[in-house]
Amino acid sequence: MNNGFHNLRLPIGKYLEESIQNYLQDNELLSISTNEIKKTFENYLPEIWKQDVIKKSNPVLMLRYLPDFIVIDKKDKFDTFLLDTKSMFTPIYLNTFPDQINKNLKDNITLENIGVIEREAYKSYISHHKSGSKVAILIACTYNPKFLFCDFVENLKILYTEKETRNYNSSGSTTPRVNIDLRKMKTLKEFVKDYLKFTDQEKLNRLISNLRNNLNFIGLPNKINLNRAKEVKNSLSKLCNIELSFKNLD
Repeated sequence: MNNGFHNLRLPIGKYLEESIQNYLQDNELLSISTNEIKKTFENYLPEIWKQDVIKKSNPVLMLRYLPDFIVIDKKDKFDTFLLDTKSMFTPIYLNTFPDQINKNLKDNITLENIGVIEREAYKSYISHHKSGSKVAILIACTYNPKFLFCDFVENLKILYTEKETRNYNSSGSTTPRVNIDLRKMKTLKEFVKDYLKFTDQEKLNRLISNLRNNLNFIGLPNKINLNRAKEVKNSLSKLCNIELSFKNLD
């Protein structure tokens, strides 16, 4: 894995997790972190926990990519669900990939609406879903004007799935990915209203504002021509109505 990407991704992910957990707790929900569960298994299986061999074992895969939280409503207004948080901050800089998707799917998707999830994480979500668990994915996408999305895994629309064991052309993690259509996901506001049934808009608006003010950048891989990168950044800044900065991934 690219160390620059790794060092950038981890604190962003932690910040997003903590912000969402605080919001849920402020609304009197139990949000139980699964980090200790995953650490326990990693300690027992240090040699294979992050190796490709676990991809052959669905039970281990489900534990390795266990979503971040178990969310429980003490008032029983909705069913308990698993919640995973994802930060997406590196857009697709070249038109080649969106053009290929549009050709294959006869669509007209633009780069800000293409999200990305680790392939094995998605497989884990689907396995939990098929076992009877509800699994929701919360995404903070810094390059999309809607910014915060949340929906159940069965509602995700897959645009493309990488088949290789490793993606060595990636600017970040070499873990294979699936690309998803962000247009088909509920926004966080819609999810909160439709499923969680929260009515306090002030708390939600404060959460969104704080996250947007702190996650106001896009990732810059070293493989991308700087002029092209600036062109994309300027276009996305205008689209998102916020001045985006670059975070160097290398």
